[in-house]
Amino acid sequence: MAITFSITAVPIEVPLQHSRSPVTLTNVATSSNTLYYRLHDASTTTSDFSGNAATLAALAHGKITPGISMKLPQGLGTVDVACATGETATLDTDMGEGVFRQPSEKTWALAGRDTSTGTDYIGGFYKFGTTDNDFNPSITFGTVNASYAAHFFLVQAAGASGGTDTVIRVTGTTIDDLGNRATGVNVDITVADDGAVGTYYETTQKWLGQVTIAKQSGPDLLCNYGYCKYWDNSNTNFKVVGFEATWLGAANDNAPDIKIRHHKATGWTYNNAAEPTPPTEIDSLIGDHGVESLVKNNEEGAWKRTNLATNVNGGNGEGTIIEVITTAARAYAVGNLQLRITPQ
Repeated sequence: MAITFSITAVPIEVPLQHSRSPVTLTNVATSSNTLYYRLHDASTTTSDFSGNAATLAALAHGKITPGISMKLPQGLGTVDVACATGETATLDTDMGEGVFRQPSEKTWALAGRDTSTGTDYIGGFYKFGTTDNDFNPSITFGTVNASYAAHFFLVQAAGASGGTDTVIRVTGTTIDDLGNRATGVNVDITVADDGAVGTYYETTQKWLGQVTIAKQSGPDLLCNYGYCKYWDNSNTNFKVVGFEATWLGAANDNAPDIKIRHHKATGWTYNNAAEPTPPTEIDSLIGDHGVESLVKNNEEGAWKRTNLATNVNGGNGEGTIIEVITTAARAYAVGNLQLRITPQ
C-alpha cells in the first residue's frame, strides 16, 4: 500500500513546548514520498520511503510510527514533508531530549519622568536631529562624552537624479560589542542620487558622544538624521510573538501610549524641516484599548497581546524599541514590560 497523507506547507513551524496534544497538519498537496525533518539548527535527517506505514524507520531527531504520526523532541521544530494528497498526518510532542527553540521573554522596568512629559524609550532609543540638513557646511550632533553607543542613520529626500551620488562622512569615537573603543574614526555614507525619498542608511559602527557630519562630495542633499539604538537579542534573529505591560499609575494621564516598534531599514518617512517618522509600530496600547487606554492615579493597568508574528532580523541591523508616551509628569509609579520572542 502506498503511503499517502497531506501537510500544510513546507517548511512548517509548530510550537510544541510542554504539550503532548497532537497538532494536525493539513491542506497541502505535493507528490513525492520523501520526508524531511529539520530542527532550527538546520541539522537534517532524510528518510525516503514508498512502502506501507509499518516499514517507516526511526529518524535521528524524531520518529515515524505506524499510523502515520510523528513525534518530535520537546520544543519548536520544523518538518518538511512532500507527499501525495490523501490522509492527514499528525504531529505530536515527545518529552525526550533534543535541540530546543522555546519562547523566551525580555523584561524592562516601566517608569515615567518625574518633572516633564514626552516620549521615552525602553530597550533602545531614537535621538533625532530636530530638522533636516545637507551637512554643507558640516554640523555636530550629540553631546560630548555622552554614552550613546548608537548607530548613526540618515533618511534621504529624493535625489536630483543627475548621475552623481552624495557622500556624507561621520567622524567621531566608536565602540563595538567587544568593548573596542576607537577615536577619530571616519565613516562615509554614500547616498544614492537616484534614491527614493525615505531611503534609509545606517552605519554598522556605534558612536559615542558627539560626532561631526560633513558632505564630502556630490550634490547637496537634504536628509533627516540621528542616532538609533535597538534591542537585537545579541545580534540574532527572532520572532516577536507577544507582549505584556503592567503598571500602577501615579498621575492621571489622558493621552498616554505605548508602542512596540520594529526597527528596520524600510518604512521610514523623510520629513522636511522636521524629524523623520520611523516605520509603523507593530502594535500600540491605543490601537488595542482605544478610549480605555488612560493611566489613572493609584490605579493598576495592563496591556497584553499573544498573537503577534513579526520576524526581526537581529543579525542584520534590525531590532525592537519600546516607545512610551506620557502627557502627565510621573504618570507611572511602577511597572514592567515583557517582550515575548521565539528565537529563529
